[in-house]
Amino acid sequence: MAENAHTSSGHDDGHHGHHIIPLGVLLKVFGALIFLTILTVVLGLWERDGTIHLGALSVPVALGIAGVKATLVAMFFMALKYDTRVNALAFSLSIVFLVVFFVFTFLDTGFRDTFNEWPDTPIDERELQELRLQERNEALQPAFEAQPLVLPGDTALIRTP
Repeated sequence: MAENAHTSSGHDDGHHGHHIIPLGVLLKVFGALIFLTILTVVLGLWERDGTIHLGALSVPVALGIAGVKATLVAMFFMALKYDTRVNALAFSLSIVFLVVFFVFTFLDTGFRDTFNEWPDTPIDERELQELRLQERNEALQPAFEAQPLVLPGDTALIRTP
């Protein structure tokens, strides 16, 4: 009896009841998940066939759709929408950190071939390598100069009338 009086007084003892989500809401969320899955497959097929070209946006679009689907599952099927704000905050922060992770991964892999890559050698060694290459080019330069076919001392080859 003391328990009933304690809970009826409005004091929250940390135990929450389960929220019953109406069937209509669950069916709408399920329909949205099916639609987003079909959209992902259709976009992938269209891009492979050449109907559309998303280029660099292909991965962000697919991840965005997957993120929306994961949010719908977490909010409605896992009832995070009706749970405490602490759980919603934990979910939101995990999504933020996941996005940061994907952004840095994309920046790492997406721009690898755009920068002039130098080997991890000190600047003195690079300058020494450049100096050696320049000396080698200067040593090879005479081999690329045109040689006369007839030298001035070759009078036997030249007929004078």
